[in-house]
Amino acid sequence: MGKTGTAQKYGEDGKISTGKYVSSFFGFLNNQNPEYALLLCVDEPSTGAYYGSVVAKPPAKEIFEGIIEYKNIPPKKEVIVEELEVPNLVGKSLSQALVILEKLGVYYEVSGEGEKVVTQFPSPDTTIKKTATILISTE
Repeated sequence: MGKTGTAQKYGEDGKISTGKYVSSFFGFLNNQNPEYALLLCVDEPSTGAYYGSVVAKPPAKEIFEGIIEYKNIPPKKEVIVEELEVPNLVGKSLSQALVILEKLGVYYEVSGEGEKVVTQFPSPDTTIKKTATILISTE
């Protein structure tokens, strides 16, 4: 269980630096009685992607899987996660898109400060797990 984060960085001039981010994931293993916690931060990711859900969450998952294997922690009961088809949000106002995403009950991250959705990931009609994160950009 955990939470991702994406933060813009400030330059020496005190203003937000364009294209500079810190991506993070904080999580813990065994939410009933946590024994292990992890804070993973990626300073200025160089992959092109900068969202915590894309950059920091995958290596955190690998670290937790390594702990589980090393400590021989038995697997939890399998949880069936609902799947859904990603709606087309491009061209919609940000408020319309957020209403749709809230009704679906999915995680999402918004990039940009505009009022209109110009891109999204995953693309429309893609089948995803309900626990996935939908990324939208605005102009």
